[in-house]
Amino acid sequence: VRAEFGGRTVLDTVRGVLLHETALLPRLYVPEEDLDASAFEPSALTTHCPFKGDATYRTLRVGDRHVPDALWAYPD
Repeated sequence: VRAEFGGRTVLDTVRGVLLHETALLPRLYVPEEDLDASAFEPSALTTHCPFKGDATYRTLRVGDRHVPDALWAYPD
């Protein structure tokens, strides 16, 4: 899977997996190393999942374009 934003590749992975959860659409989880970390900046948003723990969010920013909270991660 490759994702491009603003003419820049921000994700390129062959190791991503789809996570299927009850009553939710599947989500693609990818290793951090497969992201262009310089395109993502920390967000103030956090959430808690009783199964996966605390999530942190990042905003995708390339040039003047941005997508708030485009990515979330479970660091622990």
